Amino acid sequence: MSNGKPSFVLETRIESTAQKIWDALTQSQHMQEYHFARAELRGELKVGGRHDLYRPDGHMMLGGEIIAMDPPKRLETTFEPGWEGPDPTITRCVYEIDEQEDACVLTILHYDLPEGETGIADGWRSIAENLKAYLEGGEVKQLGTEETA
Repeated sequence: MSNGKPSFVLETRIESTAQKIWDALTQSQHMQEYHFARAELRGELKVGGRHDLYRPDGHMMLGGEIIAMDPPKRLETTFEPGWEGPDPTITRCVYEIDEQEDACVLTILHYDLPEGETGIADGWRSIAENLKAYLEGGEVKQLGTEETA
């Protein structure tokens, strides 16, 4: 995996603390409340530990190994899509939490995405939107319940 320029970057301003955002990204009870697929997070929160998401039907949706972490500011993991089968394309993602005066900016950086990949970017947008809604007391959308404006 390269360490160069990210393939995808998304910044989201969230009226919350860095610790609450960190907890929402790393604790299953929070993840299940805002993740669009209501995924359960399993693993051990330490460098070298796993950070795997399982669908309610028990199938692994997304796997990852924790590469680096600096709580509550930065989490870096591999990104191993379970939907690709036994030999997924492994990429890398980083969550950066920048605490400001009255809010935080969550930046999601995804490295080494395959050329033309758009579904993962759509997934990140949905997750960031739901995370913001969850922490700010808004409405969280479930998979397949997107509204048309």
